[in-house]
Amino acid sequence: MNNKYFGSALQDYYSGKGLTLSLKIKAILFLTLGIAFSIYKIQNLHVRIALVIVWLAVAIHIILLKTKKNKEAAAYYNLNSKVKK
Repeated sequence: MNNKYFGSALQDYYSGKGLTLSLKIKAILFLTLGIAFSIYKIQNLHVRIALVIVWLAVAIHIILLKTKKNKEAAAYYNLNSKVKK
C-alpha cells in the first residue's frame, strides 16, 4: 500500500489489525454525509430506502471491525500503567 494518505490504514485493514477509533468515526461521518446528500438529491423512495440499507450495513461493518489503539493513546496508557505501580 503506497498511498500517501490511506496506505497505513488500508494495510492495517487488510492485515486484520483493525482501525483506530478516530478513523472509524471519520469513515462513518463521511459515509453519513455522502449518503445523506444522495438521499436529499434523489426523489425515488425505493432508491432512498436502498441507500439507507447500504448506509446501515456499511456503518455496522465499520463498527464491528477491530479497534486498534493509536500510537499516542498507547503511549498514554503505558505511561499511566507505570505510574500506578
